[in-house]
Amino acid sequence: MAGHRLCSCRRRRLFLEPTPFAQALATIFIGCALANAGVFYGRKQALVFFLLCVAITFAMKNLGAGTGSPFANYHFAVDAGLPRVGRIPIIVGPLWFGAGYFLDRRRPNNRTSMWPGNSTFGAN
Repeated sequence: MAGHRLCSCRRRRLFLEPTPFAQALATIFIGCALANAGVFYGRKQALVFFLLCVAITFAMKNLGAGTGSPFANYHFAVDAGLPRVGRIPIIVGPLWFGAGYFLDRRRPNNRTSMWPGNSTFGAN
């Protein structure tokens, strides 16, 4: 039984503590999303999309972390020295931008995108 607890504690620590490898992957992920957005939408629209995603993320995440609504009570298990926006580590906003951007880009021909400049908003 003691061996099971030790294994469980090591496994939990492995997934809760940020590693340099995980931080490098996050940086590459965000960089690829920004570069791709700059190419496909132009620098200005990519920056606007990035800022909107980050602002909405921090607003919703701080609301959730502070009140437990609309999500359950939670916290982020990252380095205590990492800069934060309210209760949320600064890396969370750019990560949500990357995830949202790549989800939008994977649509077929990207014609159903809700982003200005696509056929959804253009004069058809």
